[in-house]
Amino acid sequence: MNPYYNLPLRQRHVQRPAAEFNADERLWRSLEGKRRLRRKLLRDLPAGQRKQLDLLEFSNSRPPQDCVGRFWDTCDSTKELSQKDPRCVTTLSES
Repeated sequence: MNPYYNLPLRQRHVQRPAAEFNADERLWRSLEGKRRLRRKLLRDLPAGQRKQLDLLEFSNSRPPQDCVGRFWDTCDSTKELSQKDPRCVTTLSES
């Protein structure tokens, strides 16, 4: 399902990462109270370790990223390139 059906086709592909970034930003701001409390309770902890705890909490509370998406074919469909570049997954029909 594409929730951005009202946008032009080129903008739909840009809007999805922007929406994910905005959702991450909202989540980061919602965890602000916990970060303040952690800084008060764990004053003896170095700043680097507190930052690691903040990032760990953020990554654990983040929903899993949707890995199903659009396939971008960056390989040329010529036979020479597909033999040289192992990342090229285009299938070539023998003519």
